[in-house]
Amino acid sequence: MEKNMEILLIEDNPGDVRLIEEMLKDARNILIKITNSIRLDEALKLLDRETFDMVLLDLGLPDCQGLETYRQVSAHAQKFPIVILSGLTDEDVALKAIQEGAQEYILKGEMTSSSLSRLIKYSVERKLICEALRESERILRNILENSTNVFFSHTADQTFTYLSPQITSFLGYTPNEARIKWTELASDNPINEEGLRYKIKALETGIAQPPYELELVKKNGDKIWVEVHEAPVIENDIISIVGALTDITERKIAEQELIKYKDHLEELVKERTQALEVQKADLENMNKLFVGREFRIKELRDQLKEFKAQIERVNNEDE
Repeated sequence: MEKNMEILLIEDNPGDVRLIEEMLKDARNILIKITNSIRLDEALKLLDRETFDMVLLDLGLPDCQGLETYRQVSAHAQKFPIVILSGLTDEDVALKAIQEGAQEYILKGEMTSSSLSRLIKYSVERKLICEALRESERILRNILENSTNVFFSHTADQTFTYLSPQITSFLGYTPNEARIKWTELASDNPINEEGLRYKIKALETGIAQPPYELELVKKNGDKIWVEVHEAPVIENDIISIVGALTDITERKIAEQELIKYKDHLEELVKERTQALEVQKADLENMNKLFVGREFRIKELRDQLKEFKAQIERVNNEDE
């Protein structure tokens, strides 16, 4: 299936225009429509008004010469691949245009139908790939710069090589200021030793370790709790760590308050339990006293009853 392609040819030499048109007339699998402009000002108006798949650009035009020609066209054709049509005398300028973003250049004296068609095809594909990569980079940059987390990377010796801008709101340091060993930002809390062990194990094994917590010190001396999610990365036989920090300070404060409340509640329960045990012992003692008194009263009543019976027997005998 043939693919339609529209090309803006910015070239003032009629002979070169006819040659290029002939070369591209029978291009395989591509149906090419060429729009020719012989002046820069006319070409810029076309770029602003029309949509093209690519631009073939001669740097030597009646109203503009050299690298400035490319720069002006590039400013109006940022979405289109630009291929420089170069003569032997301006090859160095064509190379500079490549450095500034042109897709490719081709020497007019070495052009063939197949080489020009192939160059056009590859230039368009490369531009699409570059645009997709640029869009991916834009999305990633937005994530890195607008996330509430800090993204980082550090070497095997624990030195930060990258920190996203959020590090400033986390610790008060700029990303450049914080590109030191992360251990220099850690407090003396023993929990940080566990974090170091996780990092060392990840570097030694190449296996991501479970998330862990660190207590770090801000530039102003305040402390902050972070949760660390990270993984080892091996590139060119060099291992490093990449990851993200999440601020969990509020959660840790809430947990600590909850622990204090729990301890206080347990102490109150303990005190209340002890008081109830004392009350229970007192009641048991009172009950024992009460039962003993009742038993003594019963004994006295029985003794009195027996004494009365003895008196009655004595009186009966006297009679």
